[in-house]
Amino acid sequence: MGNQTWLSKWLDVPTHFLSPVGFYTNFHLPCISMILVTKSVFIFLAALLLTACSRTDSVSTIVALEPKDAIPLAWRNSNTLIVDYHGSIYAYDISARKLNQRLVDNYDTTSPHWNCFSPNGGRFAIALPVRSTNTANSARPMATEHKTRYIPDWTRSESYVEDTNSIQWWNTNPFDCSPIDHEERKRKIASLEGEGRFVRSPSPLLLAREGDAFVTLNRSESGTTGRILHLFSYGAKVTSREISLSSATNSPPSDGSDILSFRDSDGSYVIFESNSDFDANRGIWPLTAWRLFPGLTTVSAFVLPSGPWIQPHGFFKSLSCFSCGCMCYAHFELTGAYGHIYAHVHGQSVEDAAAGIYKLIRDKDGANWVLVVAANFSGKALASPEGCRVAYSDADRRLQLVEIKNCK
Repeated sequence: MGNQTWLSKWLDVPTHFLSPVGFYTNFHLPCISMILVTKSVFIFLAALLLTACSRTDSVSTIVALEPKDAIPLAWRNSNTLIVDYHGSIYAYDISARKLNQRLVDNYDTTSPHWNCFSPNGGRFAIALPVRSTNTANSARPMATEHKTRYIPDWTRSESYVEDTNSIQWWNTNPFDCSPIDHEERKRKIASLEGEGRFVRSPSPLLLAREGDAFVTLNRSESGTTGRILHLFSYGAKVTSREISLSSATNSPPSDGSDILSFRDSDGSYVIFESNSDFDANRGIWPLTAWRLFPGLTTVSAFVLPSGPWIQPHGFFKSLSCFSCGCMCYAHFELTGAYGHIYAHVHGQSVEDAAAGIYKLIRDKDGANWVLVVAANFSGKALASPEGCRVAYSDADRRLQLVEIKNCK
């Protein structure tokens, strides 16, 4: 009877149904088949879930750091993270796994788009005293003014400059947080477009001290050799060097792809196509990236292959992405260090099973993405200086550190 009770629970039927009389009275073979098929489906789905939960175990280990709600902003060095914790900026000791020196005590977390953080320093909004303003219905606090703080060197955080100009992140160089001369950039862009080129690099590609750079397409060319990297020496108003950027794929350049970059720890740059159109029917992926070596004279192209996030979008998928399309709710971001490259794929239109952090693996068989973090979260994924760890804050604002196994 005990076995019958267990079996009855498994089949979700009363125990007496499993007696010899009850079985033949109440069941027909198709009914039994239906129940067994249903249970088999549940077993299969459970196995898939177990596989999904453990599919990153062979390549990475995720360590939860304390305090859990610290938000990583930048790597200072291989043992120090710059983090935001409850409106203050700290140096976080990775080895000790604790907050160390407090660098700023009035960081304004309500204005994230004003902020730029780099390994050396940062430019960000600071919280100011507020005054109450009376309206017909209520009194509410209002900031007396907006103010930003610029710290050139985290090791000397007491030496900073403050101003009341709203220098937002799109007005700063992302590599060193220095202000951008937009008028000068407009003149350079106008000059390039006057030659029939189409500029596809919306933000600076180099450290300010190394000059300026733009990637353009030939408006009338449909081949794969239409991209050119235009380099301007520091302070120069005309192009000092042009480098042809060949494609690593058989597809022509996409005028829908932006060209972005990140700086590697050896001083080289990875310049890459970025495109949030994940519809396989569009044929945009794979993409191309280029490593611009120190000295800024030579490049090497490599492929950014399609990943699990690239799937055909049917009618109902497209319908779910109101109102500007699924690419408005999807994000593909690239980071890395010491030759290791990671992609952070996330967004409301990205399936949770495909979202996460991926590591690019290149070998004799080609290039592919290996999942190292399975999670759909916004925010930065920050590669450590040696490239074997990635810090991020998950969807629940928990500070996490993923460590890549057998990473050299």
